[in-house]
Amino acid sequence: MIEAWIAAQRIPNGKQFQFGLAKLVEPDGQAALSISGQLVGTLGYMAPEQARSGKNVDERADVYSLGAVLYQMLTGHRHFPSGDNLLEDIQRLQEWTPAQLRDLNKQIDPDLEIIALKALRAEPAERYRSVAALREDLLRYQRGEIISAKPVTPREVITKWLKRNRAIATVGAIALLLLFASGAVFTWFNYIQRVRAQTARRQAEELVGFMVTDLRGKLDAIGRLSLLRDVNTQVDQYFRAVHPAESGFNGKRLRAIALQNEGDLLGSQGNLPDSIARYRETLRLIRELKQERPKETAVQHDEWAVIGKLSSTEQTAGNLESALDSAQAALNVSRELASRTSQPEYHRDYAISYNKVGLLEDRRGNRIAAQEAYRSGLDEITKLLEQNPADRKLNRDAMIAHLRLGELALGGGELDVAREELEIATGQARQLAALDATDAVTQRDLSVAIIKLADVAVQEQRFDDARPLYVEALRIREKLVAQDPENTDALRDLSVPYEKIGLLEAAREDMPAALPPFERSAEIAERLAAKDPANAEWQRDLTVTLEQIAQVTEAVGDFRGAIANFEKSMAIGTKLAAGDPENASAQQDLSLTYKELGECLGNAGDRDRAIEFLTKAETRHGELARRDPTNQTLQVELAQIRESLAAFRN
Repeated sequence: MIEAWIAAQRIPNGKQFQFGLAKLVEPDGQAALSISGQLVGTLGYMAPEQARSGKNVDERADVYSLGAVLYQMLTGHRHFPSGDNLLEDIQRLQEWTPAQLRDLNKQIDPDLEIIALKALRAEPAERYRSVAALREDLLRYQRGEIISAKPVTPREVITKWLKRNRAIATVGAIALLLLFASGAVFTWFNYIQRVRAQTARRQAEELVGFMVTDLRGKLDAIGRLSLLRDVNTQVDQYFRAVHPAESGFNGKRLRAIALQNEGDLLGSQGNLPDSIARYRETLRLIRELKQERPKETAVQHDEWAVIGKLSSTEQTAGNLESALDSAQAALNVSRELASRTSQPEYHRDYAISYNKVGLLEDRRGNRIAAQEAYRSGLDEITKLLEQNPADRKLNRDAMIAHLRLGELALGGGELDVAREELEIATGQARQLAALDATDAVTQRDLSVAIIKLADVAVQEQRFDDARPLYVEALRIREKLVAQDPENTDALRDLSVPYEKIGLLEAAREDMPAALPPFERSAEIAERLAAKDPANAEWQRDLTVTLEQIAQVTEAVGDFRGAIANFEKSMAIGTKLAAGDPENASAQQDLSLTYKELGECLGNAGDRDRAIEFLTKAETRHGELARRDPTNQTLQVELAQIRESLAAFRN
C-alpha cells in the first residue's frame, strides 16, 4: 500500500487499496497467501518480512505499511530511502530504524511519533498486533487519551486530561489515515463469514460517524473545514460501496450528515449551486428516514438543521423567495418538535427559526412581518432564560434578537427604538465577551453590536460619539485577524469598520478623510477576490468598495476617477450576473451600478451615456420588481431610478 494508491481516490474509478500480498483469513484462523516466493509490492511501504517473500506474513505487514504512510504524511519524507540495488535494500530494511519524526518536524506531538515508530518496528512482534489496534491507538490520541504504546505515569494522566481536544494540528492527517486503516480492516473481513462482515461494517460506521461529526466540528471551530474534502470523498465512496439495504438506518443517517458536510464545504468555497444541490439531496435522504421512523426526534432535528442551511445558502445566492420558503419550512419543523417535547434545545431551535424568518422578511422589505418574527423569537428565548438565566447560548440568542430588532428600527428610521435595542444588545455582548477574551465568536459579536450602535449615532449626526465606537470595533477585529491570519472570514470582517469610518467621514462631508479607510477596505476586498476568483461573495464585496471610492472621488470633482471605478465595479457585477442569471441579488446589484454610473456620467456632462445606463437600470429593475411584486425595497429603488432618468431626459 503506497501513497499513490491513496491519492488515486481523486480519480472517479480509482481503487482505494492494492495489496502486494493479500491474505484470506479462513474460519480456522489459518492464512492463505495469494502469492508466495515473489517480491510483490513497493519496497518503501513494505514490511521487512514481506520484502523477504517469506510465508510468515500476516496483518502486521499492513500495520507497517500504514506506519510508512503516516510517517510520510507527518514529515514529508519517506521513512526508508531506497537505493539502486534491490537486494541490498531488502537486506538494509531487515534492521532499519527510521529517523525520529521530531527531528524532521518539531511540531509533531511526541505521542504521535511513538505511534508511527511502533508501527514501523522491524520485528513484527514489536508492532501493533493488528490494523484495528493501530486504529484504536490513533483514536485514543485523537480523543486526547493515553495511548497504549508507552507506559503511563500519574503526571501524564493529569497532563493529558488538561490538554484533551487541544491537539488539532495533525487532525486532518490522522483522520485520513484512520479511514485508510479502517479500509484495510474492511478488506480483510469481507473475505470471511457474514457475521464478521457485519461487525466490520459497524466498525466502519463508527469511524465514519467520527469523521462526519466530531472531526467536522473540530475543523470548523478552527476555520479548517477545507480539510474535509478528502474525508468526504472517502466517506462517499464507502457508502457507494455498501448496498443501501445493508447500510441500515444509522448508516443512511451518517450518509445524510456526510452529504450535509459536503454542502457546507462547497458553500465555504463559494460554490453555491452545488452546495444547494447537496443540501437538497441531504433533505431527500432525511425525509426518507423520517418516513421510516416518524417519531424519531433526532431525524426531525436533522431535517430542521439542513433546511436552515439550505435557506442560508439560498439567501447568499440571492434567492430570497426560496430562502424565505425554506426558513418557514424550518420554522414549521421546529414548532412541531417544540410541541412534542419540553427539552430546552428544541425550544431554542424554535426561537432561532423565528429569527431567521425575521431576517429574510427584513431583506425583502417586509418590516412588520420581520418585527413580529423577531419578537416571537425573543419571547421564546425569554421563557428559556427564566429557567436558566446563566446559560451563555441563551444569553447570546437574546443579544442577537435585540440586535436584529435594533437593526430593523434603524432601517425604518425609528432611531429612539434602535438606540434602546442596540444599547441592550451591546451591554449583553460586553458581558459575554468579558467571560472569555479568547472566544472569537463573542468578541466578533461585540464588534457587530458596537458597529450597529455607532450606526445609530451617525444617523443622529453624533459623529464624535460614533467614531470611537467604530475604532473600538476595528481594534477587536484586528486582534481576531492577528490570532488567526489564515481565517478569511476574520479578514473579511476587518474591512467593515474601515468602510464604516469612511462612510462617517463622508457623512461629515470630509471626503479627503473618507478616502483612506475606503481604500483600506478595498485592499482587503481585492486580496480576498484574488485569492478565490470563483467566490461570488468576495467579488461582490470588491464591487461595493470600488463604488464607495467612486462616490468619494465624484464628490471631490474627479469624474474621470469615479467613472473608472464604477466601470470596474460594473465589469465584475456583469460577470456575477451572467454567471448566475437566477440570482436576483446579483441582478439587483448590477442594476444599481448602472444607476450610479449613469448619474455620475450625467453629472460629468455626458447626458447621452447617462440616459443609456439609467435606461438599462430601469429595464432590469422593472423586471425584478415584476418577478417579486411584494418586495418593497425593489419598488423604492425603481422609483428612484425613474426619477433620475426623468431628470436627465428633461
